[in-house]
Amino acid sequence: FPVVLETRLRSQISRRLCGIMLRKHLCRLLSPELRERAFIPIKKIVKPVKPPEESETDTPKSLGDYKEKTVAIKFSDEMKKSFILPELEHEELESCYPHFPRADCLFLDEVESDREIDIRRYCNPVPHVAPAEASLFHVYQIFRQLGLRHLCIIDKDGDIVGIITRQDL
Repeated sequence: FPVVLETRLRSQISRRLCGIMLRKHLCRLLSPELRERAFIPIKKIVKPVKPPEESETDTPKSLGDYKEKTVAIKFSDEMKKSFILPELEHEELESCYPHFPRADCLFLDEVESDREIDIRRYCNPVPHVAPAEASLFHVYQIFRQLGLRHLCIIDKDGDIVGIITRQDL
């Protein structure tokens, strides 16, 4: 999968290619045994629990009157930089080879589906690319010589415009 950084400048949208992520690694990050370590931390919010008959002016008397609620919060990039996340090693991502989790077998609950993973640290930041103006013959030669399965196509600004797979050829 292409990893894309989308930015807006005035009325133009730029989709800069940051790298490429293998399906097997993405599925491994979302697997039950690794997902908690891969997710960006969430903030826990403590809210008072009031019985229905309690008035709005009443305040909880003890910690037992509070209920802890987990809420997923969207963090800005600046806030994310302040997190110290343990990076999973490549060996850990590959440790279940050749039996990686299948995407159709991974399920996220409501809280997990709102959380984020910074996949930039797990993707290949310099994938093979070809310019949008490249001929089919040139693209075919790249596939044959390098033994690729996929090739990102970028425009002159470095924005991704497509991806060609071996199956497409």
